[in-house]
Amino acid sequence: SIFSIPVIVLSNLGQKEDIDRALKLGASDYLIKSQFDIDQVIEKITNVLQSAPERPQQFTPENSPQE
Repeated sequence: SIFSIPVIVLSNLGQKEDIDRALKLGASDYLIKSQFDIDQVIEKITNVLQSAPERPQQFTPENSPQE
C-alpha cells in the first residue's frame, strides 16, 4: 500500500502550523531546508527506516514468479 511508504518532508516552510499539517497528513518526519545538515538527514532516514514495518522483498530476476 502506498500509505506504508515513509515520507520525510524537506521544506522551506518552517512555521509550527506547516510542520503540524505535514505530520497530521502522514509525513514520518519534517526538516526545514535552511536548518539542516547532511548528518541530520541521514539520522532521520535511518530512524524512519528502522521504525517502518518490514517491506516485501525487493524484486529481482531470481525471485520473480515463473510463467
